[in-house]
Amino acid sequence: MREALRHTDTVSRQGGDEFVILLPEIDTANDAVRVAEKLLATLAVPHLVGGSEVEVTASIGISIYPDHGQDAEGLVHSADIAMYKAKKSGGCNYCFLA
Repeated sequence: MREALRHTDTVSRQGGDEFVILLPEIDTANDAVRVAEKLLATLAVPHLVGGSEVEVTASIGISIYPDHGQDAEGLVHSADIAMYKAKKSGGCNYCFLA
């Protein structure tokens, strides 16, 4: 994931297979979309793990401050709802909280 992100972005593992990515230097929602698309493309490339080729998919939920939350807890909750929306629509994509 670090390959798809900028040095100013932060990745945090929430647990299991869930991660939170903080993008402090974006101006518009389209900037977040570009990062999500880059992440999906990076993860789509097969990875060699322990001699076996592994394919990774992702469902990405995007929340934007202050529209989707006023604090970290609210933003993570909104992104979680959006992620489940992405999963419901077939996975391997991204969604915003509507």
